[in-house]
Formats: sequence, structure tokens, C-alpha cells
Amino acid sequence: MGVWLAELLKGIGTFFLHPLFYYATILVILNGYRRVQRERKDFHIRVYSLQKDLLETIGQAIFISSLLSIVTVVLGWTVTIETLVLIGTVTIVLSLFGSYRWLSAAFTNGLSFFALWFMIQYDWSLPIVEQTTGIDAKQLLVSLAFLLGLLLVAEGILIGRKGALYSSPTLIRSRRGLQVGAHYVKKAWVLPILLLLPSGELTSPFEWWPVIQIGAETYSFVLVPFFIGFEHRLHSTLPQIVLSTLGKRIIVVASLVFLLAIVAIWYPFMAIVAVAVGMLGREVLAYLVRVKEQQSPSFFVPQTNGVKILGVIPNTPASKMGLSIGEVVRKVNGIDVHNERSFYEALQKNRAYCKLEVYDTNQQVRFVQGALYEGDHHELGLLFVPEEKKWEEDVG
Repeated sequence: MGVWLAELLKGIGTFFLHPLFYYATILVILNGYRRVQRERKDFHIRVYSLQKDLLETIGQAIFISSLLSIVTVVLGWTVTIETLVLIGTVTIVLSLFGSYRWLSAAFTNGLSFFALWFMIQYDWSLPIVEQTTGIDAKQLLVSLAFLLGLLLVAEGILIGRKGALYSSPTLIRSRRGLQVGAHYVKKAWVLPILLLLPSGELTSPFEWWPVIQIGAETYSFVLVPFFIGFEHRLHSTLPQIVLSTLGKRIIVVASLVFLLAIVAIWYPFMAIVAVAVGMLGREVLAYLVRVKEQQSPSFFVPQTNGVKILGVIPNTPASKMGLSIGEVVRKVNGIDVHNERSFYEALQKNRAYCKLEVYDTNQQVRFVQGALYEGDHHELGLLFVPEEKKWEEDVG
């Protein structure tokens, strides 16, 4: 038991030696800076702080990473150092395109899988890495197919449950040339997952462990940071509606990858099919979201009766009153409002207190009220689509 604990601690320590962790942190900070610049251009105020980006990237994935690590350790998921170098390199290269859409596990791990398969076919090795000997290459590819399915499950859960959290409001132009609102979702997560390397001080405690035997006799732990992300600009409805559906569909694709990977245990060539299905399925899902957004009318548009909330700034009276994006404010302090200007004029009727008549997305009315204090930034803390504003870019 002492050997296992020592190897586990050493494996956890390897996480902080992995350059991808630090690269991902820098990339997230740069993306957060660009987000803040865009928000200031659109609304003259920062909606979320840079700390939110970092907390999302690392904090939101800790729980699911722990669950995945339990699965990988129990099943004895084994990878080689060459595989980890490939995945890290491919992830960095894909991130250079500037879009998080290529940081899906389907592409980072999928392309790494095919690069490794190509190297195996032509008996190539990475010049900077000592080649692992005595490994069953076919079963290694099967193990990577399972790992892809596992990461796609995590991706689907994170997108479905956390993807819409702190989505960034923005202003765009519709096909008709009208100014409308949208939400820009560009998020990434670092998933620390505990895997096995085919060398070290550990030996198999059970005959069936690892489940997928790649030919190793001793093992060691390694905590690997997997950097996954996605990106969409949504204007047709609330972000959580789109992303919840997308997350569920990604899990369906992951299930197909798992089923094909199980078949690959007996027919190793099916691992190639499993990974191809994962890559194609993930791209099809992203394409369907883009097409729907292009063809659908805008949800965040100026109203004839009331003002629709495009964004809520954290730690403001609006957030404390529980106001949400997509809701429509019909009256302020008993006065009908129909645009941003009339909203703030009605708000000025009582500088210390406000009462709002709000309609949610189901057209259910509710009344919210709260105190206003000197120094509350950007008035109440709500963002709307202004009547006149410089356009950022076309929808679609």
C-alpha cells in the first residue's frame, strides 16, 4: 500500500510539470482580456472579471475530473509517454487557430490517435521522446478510443451544465441590418485525469487489471491535464437551451464511441471507426448549431412593450433581485417602458428604491423590488440592446 501511495503522490506531482497546464492558463487569460475589451466596446463596462475565466477553466472541472480519474484507475487505463506528447502538441497547434471549437476532445485526441496510428504503421517514433518498447500497439489504440469516449462524456456534461454560465453578451447585426443582441460562449476547461504509464514500481493487483492489456508488466501514475473547449455565438434563444441540448447530443456521440471501442477489444480495427465517429459526430453537432443560428430569428431584439434583458452584471442590484437574461421588464416604478432610455428615466423617479414588473420567458409576470445605493455601477446592473450602437459583425 505504501508503494501505491508514494506512486500516487508522484503522479499527482507530474501535473505541475506538464507545460500544457501553463499554456492553457495563459491562453485563457488572453481570451478573457479580449472578452473584456469587447464588452467594454459594446457596453462601456466589463461584465465579468478575468478571475471568472480562470475559476471556470480549473474549478468547474475538478469534480468531474475526480470521477473520471476513479474510473481510469479502477480500469487501469494505460497510455504511453509518446501518446501524451502527441496529445499535448496537437492541442497547442489547434489552439493557434484562435477558435476554441477545435479544442474539443474529438479533435485533439482524435487527431492524436490518427497521428499515432500513422507512426505505428510506418514504424516512426518521436525524436524527443524515448520510445516505449514491448507495447501492444493495437490495444494501445483501443485504449485511446475508450479515452476519447470518456473525454467526450466529460465535454458533454460540462457544456450542458456549465456552458451557459457567465456567457458574454454582445451586439451584432441581423441579416436585415438591425441591431440585435447575442451571447458569445467561448470556454475551455482543464481536466486533470489520472492515468497509468507502462513503467514504474506498480504491479497488477488483479489478473483482470488493467482491463485493456497493452503488454506492460509494471506501471506508474501520471496526472495529465486535458485541455478541452468549445465556442459558439448564440442569438436565436437563451444560451442554456442551446447548450443543454448540445451537451446531451455529445454524450450520445460518446456512447457510440464507447460501443465501437468495446467491439474493438476483439476487432482492433474498430478503434479507428470509433474515433472517426467521434470526430465526425462532434463536427456535425457543431455544424447543426451554426446552421440553426443562421436560419433562426434573433431572440434579443428591441421590444415594443418593455425592454428585454441581454445581460446581468454580477454583484449589482439587478443580480441581487434575481433578474435573468431573456426576461422582459414592462414597468419600472409603475411607469411603462419601451426602450433603454425610458427604462433609466423611470428608474430616476426614485433613486433609492425601484420596483419592476417583469415577464419571464414563459410570459409569467412577477414583481421584483430592491434598494439602490450611491455608487451602484451602471445604474441597476442590466444590459439591453441599445437603440443605436456600432455593429460588431453580421449574424452567421
